[in-house]
Amino acid sequence: MTYLLPPQWTDTMIPLQQECYKSSIQEINDMFVKDMGKNIDEIFVEFDPNPIGVASLAQVHRAKIVLPEDNSIREVAVKCQHPSLITLVPLDVMLTTYVFQVLDWWFPEYSLVWLGEELRESIFVELDFNNEKMNADKTGAFFKNKCDFLTVPKVFKAFKRIIIMEYLSGSRLDTFDYEGKGISRSKVSKSLDKMLNEMIFSNDVGIHTDIHGGNIAIRYNEAKKDKFEVILYDHGLYRYPDVSTRLTYSKFWISLLSRDIKGMQQNLEILGNVSESEFPLLAACLTGRSINTIMNENLLGNSNTLALRDNEREEMRERFLGDYDNGGDIFVQLMNILSKIPSIVLLLLKANDLNRHLQESLLSHDGNTSEDYLLDTLRSYLMIGKYASRNIYQNDRKNSHFWLYLKYSLWNIKLQFFDIYARYVAIKNYLTNWL
Repeated sequence: MTYLLPPQWTDTMIPLQQECYKSSIQEINDMFVKDMGKNIDEIFVEFDPNPIGVASLAQVHRAKIVLPEDNSIREVAVKCQHPSLITLVPLDVMLTTYVFQVLDWWFPEYSLVWLGEELRESIFVELDFNNEKMNADKTGAFFKNKCDFLTVPKVFKAFKRIIIMEYLSGSRLDTFDYEGKGISRSKVSKSLDKMLNEMIFSNDVGIHTDIHGGNIAIRYNEAKKDKFEVILYDHGLYRYPDVSTRLTYSKFWISLLSRDIKGMQQNLEILGNVSESEFPLLAACLTGRSINTIMNENLLGNSNTLALRDNEREEMRERFLGDYDNGGDIFVQLMNILSKIPSIVLLLLKANDLNRHLQESLLSHDGNTSEDYLLDTLRSYLMIGKYASRNIYQNDRKNSHFWLYLKYSLWNIKLQFFDIYARYVAIKNYLTNWL
């Protein structure tokens, strides 16, 4: 929503990521006694009563515990669900669903019933920390030999409302001293793209649908290839799209990058149950670009300049928030689309929006030139092309296997040549500034 809503709105919500009101240590201890049959001091060698982060569902404490495998003392992060949620969440879900149903009766053109259904479907899954352990274990195993830069904290023990994991600290992406540590923002951006594309286009891993600024950190690590380590937290809210959904989504992206309007329409009609007149808006939501750019511009061309992206944001905000008579027709159409698309597509929308915000916070800084921004954006689209074409090659059984492999290889070649060109530009700019 950072794309459509003013920064005054979205910036106000950022503290909810890790600066919410905390539960008291007495409430936390009572929960330990109820769920584990022991007080905090019977489980941990040390336990800091002051949380290092407080979100809407849980808070995290630093502690030390004796590991039974080797009797070593290990520093851990203890994620504790707010005890009050056991009674408040069912009430919140019931009231939210009721309010949205009443609003739907009075204002059917602005239906929000879908939001209540999505809340009911996801919140109870997220509140069971056994699911978080399962997701973290799967994600850690999948990326272990794929992404040198990525670390998923090891989970030692999980209960429904308490989870004990490896303590790993880092900085937010938008506050880290990249230049001071000699770390390339472009390389970090490329690494995040690789992680997200693997999640979205690989059938063997789930999609982390809550990667906001409070759930991802970065730190300097001399042992890593590019001298940085990305730490991914909070694995409670995942989705596992089936093979067919990922394949259709892959085909949509290849159609978009290839300027195949008919292919875009056909795949979004399958993916989102939308009509011919609605698919351009859904495509704009999935990509974070304006409808005009989606329908008329080449995303692999000169449509990624800072000036054009700023114009796009202004255009979409005016249409989204403006009066109906002045072209503000998007809001009604968007509400209609959101009310009928499958929940998995809603989560894809959310994952894409969060990733765009992370990339913007990473790449939008004083030292980043228009050329840098253009190159980073082009690289992101080429990486999507690579991973989407790989998914099609692996899962499309209706077309020639050789032809699909050739297309996948061509996307790989495009990306490799682009990386060579980007390195050439970086060297040229360095020499220009040095001389």
